[in-house]
Amino acid sequence: MTRKMAVVCLGNPILGDDAFGLLVARELEGTVGADILSLEGGGLDVALKLIPYSQVLVVDAIETVAGKVGEMVELTVEELATSKGLEGHALSLAQALEALQLLSGDALRSVEILACRIRPVETYGEAISPAVRAAVRQCAKRAKAWVLEGAPARNL
Repeated sequence: MTRKMAVVCLGNPILGDDAFGLLVARELEGTVGADILSLEGGGLDVALKLIPYSQVLVVDAIETVAGKVGEMVELTVEELATSKGLEGHALSLAQALEALQLLSGDALRSVEILACRIRPVETYGEAISPAVRAAVRQCAKRAKAWVLEGAPARNL
């Protein structure tokens, strides 16, 4: 059985820096070797779209008050479950991914999360901070390496 890989880019286009994942998806258009999913939902809606894949790299923004805006953070599903951000839905993305892994058995073998630190979003708008805009290219480069090498995102 061949591996089916996806880079799942999440974001909200009207919440400023939270659009990070959607911008990365645009940068990745035309990447060979993996499906690029650009999604604005979260939680179970996203997890259900991952059923056909054996390896998944989730790209999103993570709201934090600590750390530098634009800094890339690599997380596992377990680490995501204990962090803030990447959620905001009735069922968090971490909970949905854990449920999906239980339901899919060996089918979904690997889920990695590559997130960009942003400050908590307090207003609507499409403006992207310079630090987050700069991180888009860096994240896309790391995602391409993940696809080409078939390796976890950690330490890319």
